[in-house]
Amino acid sequence: MKAKVYLLVLCFFACFMRSMAQAPEDPVRVTLSKFADSLVTAFRFENWDTYYQLSNQNVVKYYGGQAGYMNFTRKSFEASKAIIKENPESLTILQLENDINQWQAVLSRDRRYEFDGKITTTTTYLIGQSKDDGETWKFFDMGFNPPENVIYMMPDVFSMLTIPQRKVVVKEK
Repeated sequence: MKAKVYLLVLCFFACFMRSMAQAPEDPVRVTLSKFADSLVTAFRFENWDTYYQLSNQNVVKYYGGQAGYMNFTRKSFEASKAIIKENPESLTILQLENDINQWQAVLSRDRRYEFDGKITTTTTYLIGQSKDDGETWKFFDMGFNPPENVIYMMPDVFSMLTIPQRKVVVKEK
């Protein structure tokens, strides 16, 4: 009988210890999250050099180079400056894919704010790309671009990525 009680206590303790142990974070996801957070923070605080450095160069090229791309980016920022400054976004990795040569990801950017006495949630998306085993990431901010245009701006986008449309949800307070 003592052996059964001892064995039961030992099993309980082992289960408890296992539940307390946390699985190590996937290093690719951790790095992706850090780089994406840096991009969003750079945009929010108008750190245009960092924002440019973290941007996908195919997208920059689509806008005619650095000057054209940054002009578009600054205009996008100015259109919603007050909301952007006062309401930080939350980022969520929706999809992470790998082939032999690179990683690509889709992340959602959710911003919740009050406007005209209503609660508004805006969801836009980022496409991340790493060509060095997830060590560094470059992004395509889909904020004002429809998903069907991605292929023109980022020709090497994975066909398996699911890129949703921008969403704006407005609810009464």
